[in-house]
Order: sequence, then structure tokens, then C-alpha cells
Amino acid sequence: RVQYNNNVGTLGTASRTGYTFNGWFTAASGGTKISTTTKVTGNVTYYAQWTVNNYYLDLNGLLDGNASGNTSGYGTFDVYINNNKVVTGVSDYYVQHPYGAKYEIKNVTAATGHTYNGVSSGSASGTIGAGNISVQLKFTTNSYTVSWNGNGGTVTKSGATNVKYNNSVGSLGTATRSGYTFLGWFTAASGGSQISTSTKVTGNVTYYAHWRANNYTVSWNASGGSVSPASSTLTAGSKLGTLPTPTRLGFKFTGWYTAASGGNQIDENTIPTGNVTYYAHWDKYCLQDYLDSPANKRPNGNNYITGFVGYITTNGNTFQFVIGNRAGSKGWRFSSNGQYSQPYRIRWRVESYNEWFCDGCYNYKQGFTTITSEISGSNRIVIEIYDRGYVGDSLHLVDIIYITHVDFDNETDDYHASWNCLHGVSGYSTIYNG
Repeated sequence: RVQYNNNVGTLGTASRTGYTFNGWFTAASGGTKISTTTKVTGNVTYYAQWTVNNYYLDLNGLLDGNASGNTSGYGTFDVYINNNKVVTGVSDYYVQHPYGAKYEIKNVTAATGHTYNGVSSGSASGTIGAGNISVQLKFTTNSYTVSWNGNGGTVTKSGATNVKYNNSVGSLGTATRSGYTFLGWFTAASGGSQISTSTKVTGNVTYYAHWRANNYTVSWNASGGSVSPASSTLTAGSKLGTLPTPTRLGFKFTGWYTAASGGNQIDENTIPTGNVTYYAHWDKYCLQDYLDSPANKRPNGNNYITGFVGYITTNGNTFQFVIGNRAGSKGWRFSSNGQYSQPYRIRWRVESYNEWFCDGCYNYKQGFTTITSEISGSNRIVIEIYDRGYVGDSLHLVDIIYITHVDFDNETDDYHASWNCLHGVSGYSTIYNG
């Protein structure tokens, strides 16, 4: 109570959360601010007047576990105050708002290569209280799987397999492929861009080994014969294809092998794995087999047995076996090249006889006799052929040929001979009757 026209004296005190006290006034709004010297002239009410306080709404980030004052590079967000959007797509917010204002953090969007993991501290919505508000948004950088594809080869060691977004791939894998040279790692199985340790990873990715096929030299060893070409070039992984055919006088080619003796036989489907030499293998021909080959045959007259080193003429039941050639006759010579030279010497006999005929014959003037009995059984003809050396010297024996049977074909009026030789080859040939 205050007496008329006295000073009001001591003023009251007041407080209000979220507000600052401005003083006592003569009206709830407006009016005159009083003081301790204000005169009281009647019953009166004085009103406290207030100013609302402003507090900061501070949005921060927890980025890959590290506190940050913003979310730059990791994500953005919108801020609503009292249901009104005040900012769009920002990564930092530090603004004062009045006490009691409603706020919301909406549309949080992670940047490429990152993930928004929610609010780490504070709340994404609420009311501005009597103090600053801090909200921390949590983001993490994505990790991506890196795969290494040998692309036909074998990955012997994988490089980095888990890399964070936009980080360098770092260590590269290693790969091998038989018959190929490694060219590097690329972004596509064919084509693409080559990568390095500093290549940035921006998503799950597979890197592909690229290769260049090696060229191999394939050598052909004729093993005593001749062959053309003597070598060829082949791309790794390719089949050999058509094989060359070697030749060797007096021998039959039996195939190409991986070793000069023994080894494994190869064919056109064989795929070499490096520089390689293949070796011709041979079986020794019967001499008549060799002379019967198309390259050496001279079928330009009658009175010869296909493949024989001589010929047979007939006179009734008498068979005349002629070794070599004589002037004016037709038949075979002993020839290394299909011409008329004689690189061989021969001798022959009926097996049941001890007498050798044409012992050491080598030219057309020798080698005539007559056999007046059927050629069969123990009467088979034995022909020994020597290579230029002296007859009887076994070191120079080339072949032994046996004519085992001769018979007459009434339909064709021809004679036939059965034969075999030292090397196991046998045959049945026509004797052209002249």
C-alpha cells in the first residue's frame, strides 16, 4: 500500500521462461514504464512486459564417425519453422528462432556414394526451448565391392575388394594365363579403360584382365627325312591345323610325336602351350612298298608286278622271275628318285635252294633265271636287298622280300603274287601277263 502522491518505491520482480523482462508498465501492452519514483494517486495495477528470447537451431553432422559443424559433401536437408520451409537443400544451418517456435528437419538427402543413417543426437523435430538446440545428422560413406575377373586367365591374387566411395582402388590384383601376356586391368571384358592404383571407385565394380596371345614357333623335325615348312608360327590357344607331310626314302611316315623316340602322337587338334618341336616317326617300308608309291611308279608297259623290284614273264607253266631291268624290257629299277640310278644291290633265290642268283646284281644286264615249279610253300622266292654295300655284309642289308605264292586268274588272264617282307608289310599284286 502506498499513500496518495507518494512514490511507489520498491518495484516487484517477475520471471518468464523464454522471455526477457522489460519492466513494469501501466498497461498490459503499451502504457508507460514506471520506476521507483512513480507517484501513486489511486489504486493501480502495473503490468510486466516481456520480449521473447531467440535461440539458435544448430544443425551439425556426424560424418563417418567424426563430428562436423555441417554435412557438406555427405548430404543436404530442408528446415521448416512453424510449418513454413525456411531453407531448401542446405548442408549447414545455424540460425536463431524465437522461444516456442516449432521446427522440423525434412527431406534429408544423402549425397552420391553416401548413406543417411538418421539423427545421431537431438531430434529432427521439436520446439525451440529456453536454450540453443543442436541436432546432429549421421552420414556414412558407402563401401563398394571390387571384383577381379581373370577373363580367361586365373586371378592369382585379388586386389582391394572393399573400397569406400571415391577412394582410390589402391592395390591391383595379379593374374596369369598360359600362352598369353598380361596387359593390365580394364573396366570391361573387351575395350573399356585401363585402371591404375589411383582409379577412383564410385560403386560396385568388376575389373577385367586383358591379354595378348603369344605367338609360338612350332618346329618340325623330320628325323632323317625332309619337310617343308621346317617351322611355323601359331597364335597361343590355336589348334595346329593341317600338319606338314615329311618324306624319307624307303620309310613310311607314321605321324608327328612329341619326342624323337616314344612321346605322344599329335594331330591337327593339338593346341601347343609354348615353343615346341615335333618329331616325325617312321616305319621302314618294304622296298616294293616304296617303289609302289605313286611318286616312283612307271606303269608304261606290260610284264611287271605292281610294287616288285623285278617282273615275271610266263611261258606255259614256267615262271621266269627277272630282277632289275634289261634292255628293251619294262619293269622296276632300284631308284631313289624315280629315275634310272641304282642305289641298291640284290641277290635272290628260291628258299628251298642254296644257290643265290644275281649275287651282287645292280644293273640291267644281270638277274635272269627260270623257275619251273609253282611258287608256294618252301619254294617261295627270297630277295635280299642291300644298300650299295657288299652283298653278304649284314650291316648294309636293307630289306628281305618274300614272294610267297603266284597263281593264275582265268578271268583276267593275269597272274597274281602274294608277298611280304622283313618289316612285316604284306600285299597282293597283279602280274601283268605279257
